[in-house]
Amino acid sequence: MQKKHIVRIVTSVVIAVSVVACELPTPQGNPSPTPTVSPTPDSGDGTPTPTATPNPTATPRPTATPPRPTATPTPQPTSTPVATPTPVAVNTQCSQMTVGVNTGLNGFVPFPADNPWNTRVDTISANPSSTSLINAYISRVGGTNPAMQGDFGGIYGEKYNIVDSSTQATQLINVNGYPAESDIMPVPFSNSAAVEGGKPCPSGNDCHLFILDKNQCWLYETWLTNYNGTWSASNMAVWDLLNTTQRPYGWTSADAAGLPIFPGLVRYDEVAAGAINHAIRFTLSRSADSFVAPASHSAGSDTVDFPMGTRFRLKAGFDVSHYSAVNQVILNAMKKYGIILADNGLELEFAAAWDSRWQTSDVSGIRSVHFTDFELLPSGTAYPRTSLPRGSNPAIAGFTASDSSVQSGAPVTLSWSTTNASWNFIDVVGPVRGNSIVVFPTTTTTYTLKSTNTYGRTTQSVTIQVLH
Repeated sequence: MQKKHIVRIVTSVVIAVSVVACELPTPQGNPSPTPTVSPTPDSGDGTPTPTATPNPTATPRPTATPPRPTATPTPQPTSTPVATPTPVAVNTQCSQMTVGVNTGLNGFVPFPADNPWNTRVDTISANPSSTSLINAYISRVGGTNPAMQGDFGGIYGEKYNIVDSSTQATQLINVNGYPAESDIMPVPFSNSAAVEGGKPCPSGNDCHLFILDKNQCWLYETWLTNYNGTWSASNMAVWDLLNTTQRPYGWTSADAAGLPIFPGLVRYDEVAAGAINHAIRFTLSRSADSFVAPASHSAGSDTVDFPMGTRFRLKAGFDVSHYSAVNQVILNAMKKYGIILADNGLELEFAAAWDSRWQTSDVSGIRSVHFTDFELLPSGTAYPRTSLPRGSNPAIAGFTASDSSVQSGAPVTLSWSTTNASWNFIDVVGPVRGNSIVVFPTTTTTYTLKSTNTYGRTTQSVTIQVLH
């Protein structure tokens, strides 16, 4: 059975835009043994601890909502890769992750503790209009109170790849849908990388590709990823796993909300450990033409539905004691960290990483939770795509090379100075931290530094001539 493919309305932002800050309270794999799942109980929740059983049978899922019209793709020139620079020292903050497909993070938590995904919201007062707003949404979608559904179990669930860029060669992905809103650079991964839905991309699938680099702590995410001898995708977004960054206002990502996907996935290793300590990504069938923090992009077409980035919380009094141990862990996380609206899709569906240990009974059991069991949280200012916040792009004071002409393979130091930049990358190198990097060009190469913040992107280039 094919997974849904949700087509997002995406508008390219080609000028710097500014912003008014809005405050919102502000995430593995498959070891051989099947652990006993012991949930961390809340008051009155109960603590049954049944043991999970491997290899469940796939359960059919409802048909997805019809997709919205696709935006016209923007042509992208073909990039030429250059020699990969000598890797810098291993960043030990994420080095415990295990290389492989849907393997373990082994205690590493993406993003800082104060990142929106990792911030608890169980003590925040709900929106006073929560009940009426949720009931109004239910009326707009036909009057049936949406039941929660999980995108996991059997063949379903997201695939992710953990790599080590100190040994894994990089390659380019041709971004052919929305290059103006993408982070186009070499990515450390092989042609055997796992893609949601498989390769080539099946019709009707989102075909996400997730690459986590344990060497330098970067997350690469693409949408509508395809492989037919060469790699292509509709969008590519790169995230610093050690810092909190946000897409420029109006920019999309592999998710319609402009958010990272991986940190909001439910992973079985977290459930087996007894607690999920982050918010969970979910979808609704419709959304407003606006977004709230921490989102940066909208995908709806009206003014009455919930904006992208809206956060909900399972009510504190919801009794989880009669649910399975697996579902208790998931539901308790929804009480403590909430769920964040990240895309248009099936009603009240949350995303999980694929794992053979998910049980069919857990997938079906959670459907007794409904939208009215949640409450809406305060979400700050909503920004429609026609009225984005305005501010100043980053400033690049200088981007220089230690030598402008060298012999093939000779080391050259690239140095830069920026202000008001959230993060930087060099188009033929990849994401960079600090203020310099050593490269070893073998052909005459132009390097372009791209500095990004929430208002836009600034670029500056330098060319190194290789003598023969």
